[in-house]
Amino acid sequence: MDVLTLSQSIREKKLSPVEVVRQMLADVQKQNPLYNAYVTVCEEEALPPLPGRRRRSPEDTSGT
Repeated sequence: MDVLTLSQSIREKKLSPVEVVRQMLADVQKQNPLYNAYVTVCEEEALPPLPGRRRRSPEDTSGT
């Protein structure tokens, strides 16, 4: 899907930004073994936290 169609779909509420990010992350996981284009993929940082959960800060070493 091209960027214009994608942005229109988001504006029209046919897709949510979170759905787009999830699909892009899935595409990276699928295609990266072939292209080896990404060294680091920060999935947790790319998606909003789940309700009731907070994001860990880089300084947080508690493991929760």
